[in-house]
Amino acid sequence: MATVKSDRLIFRLWRGDDRLWRAFWLIWILGGFLVGLATMVLIEAGLFSLFAAFLTRAAFLLYAGVTVWRNAFNCGAPIWGWIARILVGVAAVYLVLSAADVLSLP
Repeated sequence: MATVKSDRLIFRLWRGDDRLWRAFWLIWILGGFLVGLATMVLIEAGLFSLFAAFLTRAAFLLYAGVTVWRNAFNCGAPIWGWIARILVGVAAVYLVLSAADVLSLP
């Protein structure tokens, strides 16, 4: 049975069928800023707990990390792909350390 591929940007990025700059600048940087800002506002308004904010940010980071990783070498120079993958690795370590910090809260 054949699968239907969507042409929507969000799915192209997930599959690794788009350019690195879109994955990095639109999803990782702009999207990360917006998700971070939104969760911070929701925490300050008392509508989100730190744990809910962490889960939201972690889910977004998972999507953003996969899109950057899969599209890493869809660029002109391979060095940008390696830099992007190193940044994803650093963010993954940071996420694990953040999880340990959030889960140890009273």
